[in-house]
Amino acid sequence: MTATDKIQEAPGEGGATHSASDIDDGNPDFQIFTSLRSDALLLTCPQNHQHSSSPPTPTQFYMLNYHRDRLLAAAQAFNWDHAIRVLSGNNGLAKLDSQLHEHLLSAYGDANYPDPLKVRVEISWPSSLSVTSSPTPTVDSFVLFPHRLYESPMPAPNFPMWRVYVCPNSVPASKWTSHKTTHREVYDRAREQIPTLPQWLITSDATERTEILLQNPDGYVSECSISTPYFFKRGKDEKGKWKGEGRWITPQKEDGGNLGVTRSWALEQGLVTEEAVKANELKLGDPLWISNGVRGWRWGRIDGFVEKCQDWPEIEQI
Repeated sequence: MTATDKIQEAPGEGGATHSASDIDDGNPDFQIFTSLRSDALLLTCPQNHQHSSSPPTPTQFYMLNYHRDRLLAAAQAFNWDHAIRVLSGNNGLAKLDSQLHEHLLSAYGDANYPDPLKVRVEISWPSSLSVTSSPTPTVDSFVLFPHRLYESPMPAPNFPMWRVYVCPNSVPASKWTSHKTTHREVYDRAREQIPTLPQWLITSDATERTEILLQNPDGYVSECSISTPYFFKRGKDEKGKWKGEGRWITPQKEDGGNLGVTRSWALEQGLVTEEAVKANELKLGDPLWISNGVRGWRWGRIDGFVEKCQDWPEIEQI
C-alpha cells in the first residue's frame, strides 16, 4: 500500500526552496530511503520512547529518530539542500512522524494501525516523499532492544537461526554503500548468489532467513545485503590460545558498509565496537548476529561460501 506526499518546509526551519541549479548533484536518477518497523508493541517499549521525539513520547515506529538521522545523513552526502532543511531538527522529526501516521490512515483506515508493518520511506529529489508498507513477522520486544548480545542464541519461538553466506566478489566503499539508495544492483545480485535450500529445509519463511556477507576490494567484510553483521572475537595469548571473555564487533565504517539504524544504536549502547573483519578468516559454522531497522536482531551462523559471480555490477565511485 502506498501514500505519496510533497515534502513541505518545517515551520521556522526553512527558507526558499532551491532550484535544480542550487543542488550539487543536479537532477539525480535515484532516491534515498529507509525501511522501519511500525508495531503497536513498541508503544509499550520504554527504550523506543526516547527515540521518538523531544521530549520522549510513546511511538509505534521503531527507532524513528535514527531513521530520520539516516535520511538526513544521506541528503547531506548527496547535497540535497531542500531535504536537509525539511528533515532537520525537532520539526523535521515531527513532520516525518506525522506523515507516517497519515500513511497508516490512508492505507489501513487507522492512523494508529497496530499490526506489524515494514514501512519504507523514500525521498526523491528535490521535494517528494513516498511511504509504502507491507506486513512483517511478529517479534518479541527483546529482539528489538537486546540488553546484550549472547554467544549462543536465546531460546524463543520467534528467534529462528539465519543462514549466512559469504560472497567473494568485492564492493568498493562509496556514498552508494554508506547510504541507502535505490541503486541496489550489487545487493540484488549478491542475494541471487544465495544457494537454493534443500527441499527438506524449506518452510514458509525459510528464504527470508538467509543473508549474504559482502566485502571490499581489500578483503574486509563491509555489511550484509539487507543487514548489519556482528562477529564474536576473543583475544589470544602469546601461544595463540584464546583468552578472555571476548566481545562483539561490527565492521568499521571505513570498510564501506551501510551506516544502519540498529548499528548506530548498538554502538551508542556499547553492545559492540567497530573493528576490521577479514573475510578470509571466517569459518563455516562461525556464529554472528545480524540486525536491521525492521526486524531488529537475529542470530545466525556462517553456512557457506558462494562461487564468484562473473557478471558482477560495478559501482560508480563518488
